[in-house]
Amino acid sequence: MAAQIKFPGPTLSSICGMCLFFSRASADSLWVPLNYGFAVARIDPTTNKIVATVKFKLPPFDLAIGDDGSVWVAAGADEGCQGAGNIVARIDPTTNTIAGTLPIQCAESIAVEDGDVWVGVGDPDVNMPNKVIRIKPAP
Repeated sequence: MAAQIKFPGPTLSSICGMCLFFSRASADSLWVPLNYGFAVARIDPTTNKIVATVKFKLPPFDLAIGDDGSVWVAAGADEGCQGAGNIVARIDPTTNTIAGTLPIQCAESIAVEDGDVWVGVGDPDVNMPNKVIRIKPAP
């Protein structure tokens, strides 16, 4: 084992206490959604330390890294489909803050390709993705 990083709070509890399988690496960081803590942690792989924590009002479920290094997050209540307030958020990696949000009910998964953000949106009756929304961020 090359490194072990301890996260604050409980371990894998509730829906996805620490969704490491949704973690993504950028050029200089590992980004990890901390569902139980309503936050996204930024880890410096050279020190294996959490260097920033971006707080959310909703639990983050999935994230993707944009071509410009921005971090896109699908966050929402009850696995993204049940309840109100589901969002897609953009984290600015230069400030480690949420630079903007867009309300998207049932946002459950996210990907970025060629500058476009693709969001898997669920069916509220079965809580499974059934369509994809394409977002074209402003330059």
